[in-house]
Parts: sequence; C-alpha cells; structure tokens
Amino acid sequence: MVFGLFILRTSNTERDYYGRVLMQANRMIDNKLTTIIQDLRFNSSMYLVNTDILTYVENDFYMGKSLYVEALRGLKSNTLSVKINPDISSVTYLTLSDHVYSGAGYNEEYLENLKRMAQTMDENEQKYYVSHVYETTINQQNVKTVTYAFLMNNPYNFKPIGHGFINIDIKRLAQTF
Repeated sequence: MVFGLFILRTSNTERDYYGRVLMQANRMIDNKLTTIIQDLRFNSSMYLVNTDILTYVENDFYMGKSLYVEALRGLKSNTLSVKINPDISSVTYLTLSDHVYSGAGYNEEYLENLKRMAQTMDENEQKYYVSHVYETTINQQNVKTVTYAFLMNNPYNFKPIGHGFINIDIKRLAQTF
C-alpha cells in the first residue's frame, strides 16, 4: 500500500511538473506571437511616421527625375529597415495606379499576387488582409511567406492612397518556435 501511494504521489508530481512546463511554453509562444503582431502594426504605420513615404505613394511617382531618385532612396531605406526585425522579410508599397516599390524585389509572379490581394481588399472594402502561406520569390530566393496587406490612407483626408504589404518568412518564424 505504501509503495502504491509512493507511485501515485510521484505520478502526480510529474504531471504537475509537465503541466507547468507546457504552460510556460504556451506563454512563450503567446508572447512571441504578440510581438509579431505588434511589429506588423508598427511597420504598417511607418508611412504615417515617415511622411516622405506618404508623399511618394500618394503622388504616385509622378515627379521629376531628381525627386524620383530621392523618393526611391527614402522608400528603400524604409523597406530595408525591416531587416532589423527577424520575423519580417520585406515591405512593398503599391500605388493606386499599380506603381510598385518593393523591398522584396520585382518578381513578376510575386507582384501580380500582391495586385490580386489589393483588388480583393478593394472589392470587399477591407482595410487589412492576411494571406494564406504561399511560395514565392523574394529577393531572388524561393521562400514560404505570409503577407500582411493593409490599405494606406491619407491621414488628413482619409482617402486611400495605396496598399502596403509586409512579408513574414515562415522558415525564420518556425525557427523561433
């Protein structure tokens, strides 16, 4: 009987231990996902903070050559700034007349996919869209990605000026878990 009680107590202790380990792992995953969502919100708001991006996308790249080069430099520094975030692989901006500036490169299939997402968002009057996991080419590398798409609005008159797309590299994301 004493031996039976010892085994019962040991199994309860082990169950409590593994339960705590699972709860801790669950909290870690929850914290990581919360961080990723906050990073997406922050990066999707960058065009409001960096008014140059707002101006360039809203003016739809109709500008003189020197201003155009300056605009590309400003957008490039913004799209490359996501590189400090290990979960986000690139940012792309699409103007209302389908001009694109992309930190993900200019793969035709990728850009057509973004245009379809923007069209779906417009047809359904969505402000945000999260794609399914799909394979594409970003910066000349084949990757599995999820794209977070968002409608860009002018903060002064609230009129749409374009779409933004943030890509999350699934392989890098999986490594964190």
